[in-house]
This record gives sequence, C-alpha cells and structure tokens, in this order.
Amino acid sequence: MTFENEPVVIDVDGVEQGRTRIDTSGATVRIAVAADRERFERELLTTLNGGVGRPAISAASNDATQYFLAVEAIVAEMSDATESLFQAPLEQELEAIEKRAETGALTPEDAATIRAFFAGFWTGADEHLQTFRAALRELDPPASVRSEHDDYVAAVNALIETTDVRLAEIATRDPAEQLSSLWEPDDEVEAMNAACEALGAAASDLGVDAETCP
Repeated sequence: MTFENEPVVIDVDGVEQGRTRIDTSGATVRIAVAADRERFERELLTTLNGGVGRPAISAASNDATQYFLAVEAIVAEMSDATESLFQAPLEQELEAIEKRAETGALTPEDAATIRAFFAGFWTGADEHLQTFRAALRELDPPASVRSEHDDYVAAVNALIETTDVRLAEIATRDPAEQLSSLWEPDDEVEAMNAACEALGAAASDLGVDAETCP
C-alpha cells in the first residue's frame, strides 16, 4: 500500500452526506492512495492456502527480471509526470467549483477554469504519454510476455491518438459535464489500465513482483 497524509472532512449534510473528501480545513489523516493488487492477491491466496504460496507457472528468467525492472522504472517516471499535472492550488480551486456546480451556480470564470484545466491536463498528458510509449517501445520483452507488452504499447498509442478529439470536445462540451466526469476513466483509459494490469499478471505468473501501471 502507498499512503499519504491529507486533510480530510466528512460531509454531514446535503446530497453528499457521508462523503469523505480532501479539504484543507479538515484533520490530517493517513490515507491509502494506491495498492499492489497482484501482491495482495498472492498474499491472500497464501494465507487461505495455509501459508503455502501459489506456485509460479514458470520461473522468471534473468531477461524477464531485467525487463520488468525496466518497466517499473518507466512506469515510475510516468506516475511522477502525471502527478505533476495536478497542482495543489488548482485542486483546491476545482473543489470549490465542484461545490458551486452542485447548486447550479457555475460562473463564466468557473467554466473558463474547467476548460483550462482539462486542456492543460490532456496537452501535458499527451507529451508524457508519448515519452512513455517511446520508452516502452525501446524495451525488448522476453517471448513469454511479448503479447502483453505489445498490447500495452498499442493501448498507450490508442490513448495518444484521442488527444486531438479530446481537446476539441473540451472547447465545446458543457463545463459542468466535464467536471462531473473528472475522475471517471473513459474507454481508452480503461483499455490502457487493463493492458498494464495484464502485463502485471504476466509478471506475477513468472514470480516477479512488478509495478506495471502508472
């Protein structure tokens, strides 16, 4: 698990009653922000199996181990690059806009902020994704995971190819609708997530504990 300390509040009134969210006025608590699914599954199965781990389908070769170490390094760089697109002051501003959107009180300035955020995010993400794709393409995966690797590269490429369409939609789509879908992955993002998880599962089958998703 990956943890971070964040100020958190719980909404006690209104349609969002019970919602836990980050807010600078809240108490600082330690929250989980990421989890290693493959590792959790292995440990769970080991516990249910009386302490005997699931045998790997095949032993990882040195080439496979080195490949997944390279993938982890590339993924870590992509994760850091993506995180840099979310700046704290902007997150706080978006939270305030979300509250106004709930009451239908978005201002023209709010709409401009929303469009600027999405346009800036996807422009930056496109640059980072192209660097990510190029780094993946430079790797020479072992035959045992060649298919999963190629599927991953293809999914990243498909996501990159949607950038122009996304930017055009941002300029015309209703800002409130864009805001409501802020944390909802679309088909291309979900396809990339599925591809990176498939590569992670292949690593697990080889007995390699590797982080394959940004």
